[in-house]
Amino acid sequence: TQSTWGSGIETIKMSQKLHLFCFSPSKAATQQLQDAIPAEQCCLQHVDPEDGVSYPENHPPRNAESFNAADFLQKLSTDRLGRIALYSESLPSTQTFLQTFLEGYGDGLVCIADQQTAGKGRGTNVWESPFGSLSFSFKANISKGETLPCFQYLVTLAFVKSIVDIPAFQGKDVKIKWPNDIYGDQLKIGGVLCTSSYNMESRQFEVITGIGMNVTNGFPTTCLQKVLGIDNGPKKEDLLSGFFNTLEPMLETFRAEGFTPFLPLYLEHWMHSGQKVDVLEQDNTTTSMVIQGLSPAGYLLAAAEGNSSTSYELHPDGNSFDFFKGLIKKKICN
Repeated sequence: TQSTWGSGIETIKMSQKLHLFCFSPSKAATQQLQDAIPAEQCCLQHVDPEDGVSYPENHPPRNAESFNAADFLQKLSTDRLGRIALYSESLPSTQTFLQTFLEGYGDGLVCIADQQTAGKGRGTNVWESPFGSLSFSFKANISKGETLPCFQYLVTLAFVKSIVDIPAFQGKDVKIKWPNDIYGDQLKIGGVLCTSSYNMESRQFEVITGIGMNVTNGFPTTCLQKVLGIDNGPKKEDLLSGFFNTLEPMLETFRAEGFTPFLPLYLEHWMHSGQKVDVLEQDNTTTSMVIQGLSPAGYLLAAAEGNSSTSYELHPDGNSFDFFKGLIKKKICN
């Protein structure tokens, strides 16, 4: 079975054969991935990270913004996440690539592209992925299905934590907009999109998470560089390695205990505590409510304005791109 949080995933339609570099300490691991991909559609070229180069000598980077996978791997301190990295200058979508070709392969595998021509956003929306942005997708296995809805919160929190750890951060305005957007200076600079499928053989859910972050590109909104107020950087390799180094220990706790241990920190970094929203009642009238936090199921938790004795779980109406515009249905928490 398959489920998607925010967007449908379409099969890549090839106009030309794809070429990716596979940074892996094992040629056997690269070959295993290549065997899963139709050779006429995609070629993986093995690169040993120990060589200390970002590209083979016969394929130099075409742009100063090109991702340096070797530099990224040298800064990585994880045991599994990101240890095998697929890289291409341009792909339709890193998330679509992993789901189309590598379902069932590579827990911790990451796919990175300097540019996406059909990056995935919520619904049918396309996420702009020009040079200067960080665009990647990675795979992680989860055994407890009841924790899946909160996985996107864990990932978003880990990315924000990795930004906060940047020396130039110094309390800048970077916040989580529920459920899975990252905002800087009140403008969207990044987003998270998760899809999942159940593997009957391993009895685990395979989650593919796509993340896009405007790093040095100020278009189409703003970018992390402007939010931090710096002239150079931050480096995409530092952001990605910092993200995985932050996420891996959090993920182990999440697999064992769920999202509950991370809820206070998530609420510390989001922008919604005390926010007023209009809620649609069954008689089509509206009630003003105040957001308190998250429910155990991962929805917004709120109370009527002026009466905090009863809490409610708020659900999007399903009609608005922005979850906080328009009317939101409610359900009493048990």
